[in-house]
Amino acid sequence: MKPLSKLAIFALISLLVACVGGSSGPVSGNSTGGGLLVLPGQVGEEPSPTDPVGNDVIAGTITAPAGGNLLGTLVVFCFVDNTNQCNPKSANSTVDWITVSANKVTYSIKLNAGRYIVEALKDNNNDGDLGAGDWYGCFGQNGTLCSIVQPPRGSVNVNMGVLTSSLAARELPSARSQNFRANSAEAEIVAGEVIVKFKPGVSLQRLSGLSANVGGQQVEAAWVRSLGLPETELFRAGLDVAQTYELIAQLSQRPDVVYAEPNYISRAYKAPNDPLYARQWHYKAMNLEAAWDITDGTGSPVNVAVVDTGNISHPDLNAGTLPGFDFISDPARGGDGNGRDNNPTDEGGDSGFHGAHVAGTIAARSNNGSGVAGVNWGARIIPVRVLGVDGSGSSLDIIDGVRWAAGLSVAGVTNIPSANQAKVINMSLGGKRPCSATEQAVFTQLKNLGIIVVVAAGNENDNAVNYAPASCNDVITVGATGPRGERARYSNFGPPVDVMAPGGDTRQTITVSGQTFDAGVLSTVLNATGSPAFTSYNGTSMAAPHIAGVVALMLSRDSSLSFETVLQRLRDSATPLSSANCNSPVASGCGSGLVDAAKALGSNASAPTPAPPQTGTARIYAAALYCKTSACADYDDNRSKVIEVTGQTQQIEFQIRNLSAGTYEFAGWQDVNADGEINGNDSFGFTSPLVLRDNQTRNDILVRLKPFTSTGAVSASATSSSPLEALERLVR
Repeated sequence: MKPLSKLAIFALISLLVACVGGSSGPVSGNSTGGGLLVLPGQVGEEPSPTDPVGNDVIAGTITAPAGGNLLGTLVVFCFVDNTNQCNPKSANSTVDWITVSANKVTYSIKLNAGRYIVEALKDNNNDGDLGAGDWYGCFGQNGTLCSIVQPPRGSVNVNMGVLTSSLAARELPSARSQNFRANSAEAEIVAGEVIVKFKPGVSLQRLSGLSANVGGQQVEAAWVRSLGLPETELFRAGLDVAQTYELIAQLSQRPDVVYAEPNYISRAYKAPNDPLYARQWHYKAMNLEAAWDITDGTGSPVNVAVVDTGNISHPDLNAGTLPGFDFISDPARGGDGNGRDNNPTDEGGDSGFHGAHVAGTIAARSNNGSGVAGVNWGARIIPVRVLGVDGSGSSLDIIDGVRWAAGLSVAGVTNIPSANQAKVINMSLGGKRPCSATEQAVFTQLKNLGIIVVVAAGNENDNAVNYAPASCNDVITVGATGPRGERARYSNFGPPVDVMAPGGDTRQTITVSGQTFDAGVLSTVLNATGSPAFTSYNGTSMAAPHIAGVVALMLSRDSSLSFETVLQRLRDSATPLSSANCNSPVASGCGSGLVDAAKALGSNASAPTPAPPQTGTARIYAAALYCKTSACADYDDNRSKVIEVTGQTQQIEFQIRNLSAGTYEFAGWQDVNADGEINGNDSFGFTSPLVLRDNQTRNDILVRLKPFTSTGAVSASATSSSPLEALERLVR
């Protein structure tokens, strides 16, 4: 294992510096330069500018059956491909929920150019299927056919009807991919106890008891006490759970009763005892403590392949790691002196131990009194190394790695043992390009084999239709939320995004037990000396493994679940982001919303969503440190300059102006705890000495940041003449 170099990547500042003047001191000048700040967690995800958004509009109305309520109706705008078939996974397809209580609503939606089928569906009886008693309608419905419409177009009206048994049996154009999940788990209740709210003015004689017919027998429920709420009382009878529900059904029909409901049982949610769990705010955001009450994944472990930068030796990972493989063909990219082999060790460099960070989120050993927790406490990780020391990898290496993890044959490589084959594959990587025919064929092949592939949407604050594998079919594409439940400022958006999960925001801060930390996703890495450590990254790379871990929990509970069922349960569990929180320039830009892990596992419990943590904003500085000697043994504070970087994007532009000619080291610092010192969970980095001439403009200066730790190489060099101390002095 190679230790991290002094400039090992955990974040990136690209400083474009303009320098003018003579060597004797600062001078005025007009030259300027631009810079770019990229925060942690972006290995394998390329930055690029935003593309235009589709502006073709379809508009019309959705109408429920007479007297019906549209609340909870799903409206599908399904793209029709060149086979004249509705393709719900197309990058152009999108869905929207009706969230208002009305019989008829008017809609208007912007879509990319193309042909669409417009449908509306509502699972009225919540039985998990689109069947008899549910509602369905499509534009131009004629027997079993729906009309194809091409935007721009108005008056695209959908009138919903009640399905009959014979009608429900047909294959609806998009119902095949829009099956609804039934919540199968029943909430716990106190047998025999019923809470009843009466209508105002009902005689107090009701307090003597309530009579109802339960199972053909007349039952008297005795009054126990008032609940201190208007007209709300507790009654009790000697009944079991099933009889209690029957009593509730009978009482609910009384004309003097507003509602009758059980006395539900709540339990403390399962929380691991890992000491750093308190900083993992991102798990509570997905209701994982309630999910762990259903299953924590240890009873039936699921294999999850992490197709990424490889693995490391770490106490929170070792026990759950299976043998993997290094698929990097190019020895230079691999950094290990050879090509493909059975050693998937992450060699460091610019990898940032990205794959280990992803693996820790999925399956760090949990509830063991050490380190952090993972989403799935029992999952087994298969490390598949496809990204090298520069953080990149070729498509063919990646495709071979994915196929091998799934148990498929790869030329020149011994097959993975059948017991080790992956059921879930995480791909926190991608770039701006179309989904290739080859990778699409592989993803379809894996879906048909029952293997679930989870991919990151990308970190460019752009439409994910322009990125792959995010825009490929037969994968689950994940966007990222920040600590306040909003779409993270960097996260891609748009039709390919299926669901959202926490990806963090290292520009924001949280406070835990009186200490301030950045609000990234905390997971497993190595520090500057090559020792096991933990650090925070942000990105859709961090969001995807949350979903991969939840999928592994779902399969741990029921290994027979198909890709379609898993995806629909994730969608059904999700809490939609408001238009303000999604902040997307395209409709349904955040997919179905932020996944609730407990609901995805089948819980009916209406657990309250934890309040988001209180957040602040971390200050970020970039500096040009003027060296008194060519070796930069000391610095001239008068000739050095520092600026504070502002902005809310993942990639932040900035400028440094009016530098004297001379030798410089360039440094960057994120002051997470706002104490004016480089310590704790701050990030810091600096370059080797660089010479700037009179009137010179440079645009190639890179400063790589890494988290500061008390045992890392950064602190070991913290002397009075270090760039660390010089930057602190400038900020003060």
